[in-house]
Amino acid sequence: MDEGKIKSFAKDHGYDSIRKSIKWSGYSVYEPFSYSENDIFGYSLFILVKNGIIRLTTRQEARELCGIIQHC
Repeated sequence: MDEGKIKSFAKDHGYDSIRKSIKWSGYSVYEPFSYSENDIFGYSLFILVKNGIIRLTTRQEARELCGIIQHC
C-alpha cells in the first residue's frame, strides 16, 4: 500500500506522521505520532493495514500490540 495514503489517514485522525512498525496477525502495523506530545491523549493507538484497508486499532488490539512493542 502507498505510504502516502497511510500518512493521509493518520493526518485525518489528528497525527502528524507515521512510523512503520511490525507485522502482526496479517496486518502491517504503523505507529502514528504527533510532533507535539501534548496533542494526543488516551490509549496508544496504531494504524493497521491489510488487503488495502486502513483502520485504527481497537482498544484491545492496542493493548496486545503494546505488550509486543515495548515503548508504549
